[in-house]
Amino acid sequence: MKRFLKIVGIVAVLLYGLNVGLDYAISYKLQHSADRRYIGWSKIINEPLNADLVVMGSSRAWVQYSPTILDSILQINTYNMGIDGSGLNRQIIRYEVYNHYQAKKPKYIVLNVDYFSAHEWSYGYEREQFFPYMWNPFMREEIGNVEPMSWAERYIPVYRYTTYKGLYNVIHEKPWNAKTYKGYMWQERPWEAKAYEELTTFHFNADERVMAMFDQFLKERRAEGIQVIFCYAPIYIGFTNKVENLDEFFACYKGYAERYDIPILDYTYHELSKDTAYFYNASHLNRRGAELFSTQLAHDLDSILVLK
Repeated sequence: MKRFLKIVGIVAVLLYGLNVGLDYAISYKLQHSADRRYIGWSKIINEPLNADLVVMGSSRAWVQYSPTILDSILQINTYNMGIDGSGLNRQIIRYEVYNHYQAKKPKYIVLNVDYFSAHEWSYGYEREQFFPYMWNPFMREEIGNVEPMSWAERYIPVYRYTTYKGLYNVIHEKPWNAKTYKGYMWQERPWEAKAYEELTTFHFNADERVMAMFDQFLKERRAEGIQVIFCYAPIYIGFTNKVENLDEFFACYKGYAERYDIPILDYTYHELSKDTAYFYNASHLNRRGAELFSTQLAHDLDSILVLK
C-alpha cells in the first residue's frame, strides 16, 4: 500500500511539473506574440517606452490617435495605450501596469472620454489577454481588481487555457495579428451601414464603482504632477443624436475637469463627425479620419500651451 501511494505521489508530482512547464511555454509564447490581444501588454511590460505623452481609452483611443502624427507635430514621444472593448476600470489597470514597469513617468495623459467609458464595470471581453500573466504576482493582483478569475484559473497550471478554447486549440491558435505602431492600430475598413441602421438610442450612465476608481486615478495623477487632458474624439453625429441624456455626460466629466484642473478638447461636433467617409462604424474613425483627427488634436494641444 505504501509503495502504491508512493508511486501515485511521484506520478502526481511529475504530472504537476509537466503542467507547470506546459503552462509556462504557452504563457511565454502568448506574451511574445504579435497577436493584437497580447502585444500591447508585452510592450508595456518588456520594452522601455520613454513616453512623454500616453493616450488612454478604449478601442476609440486605440484606432484613432496616431503617435506618428502627434510626435512629428509636438516633437515629443507618444505611446498609445488604448485597450479594445474596455471601460475606465480596465483602462486604469493598463496604466497601473505601465506605471509599474516603465521607469519614466509621462508628463501628459490624453484620456479619450466616451459616452460608454463609465457605463458599467467592464469585464469578460477577450479575458484571455490576461491569462499569460497569472504567474506574475503583481499582474495577478492588478488583473484581479477588474477581471474575476477563479482560484483554479489563478493557480492551477494550464486550467485557464482548457476552459478558454481547449488546450489543443490554444496551442494551435493562429495569432490575430494587426498592423500597429507604438500601440496605435489603424483601420482601413468600409463604412458599416447596416450596423449603423440597427443602432438604437443610448442612455449615458456613470457606474459608481467605475467613477470612484476614476476619481482616485485623477487624484493620484495630480499629486504626481502629471497633466491629464480629456478628449472627446469625433463620433458620427448620427450616433451622438441617439444619446438621450448628452447633457448629463458633459456635466459628469466637466465636474472632474473642474475638480482636477483638466483641460477638455471637444470634437463632438467637429466637421469630421458629419461625414461617414471618415468612419468605419458609428463610433470609430477609419485611418483617413484618424490621421486628420490626430493632426487637428496635435495642433490644438500645442495651441493651448498644454505641452509648452
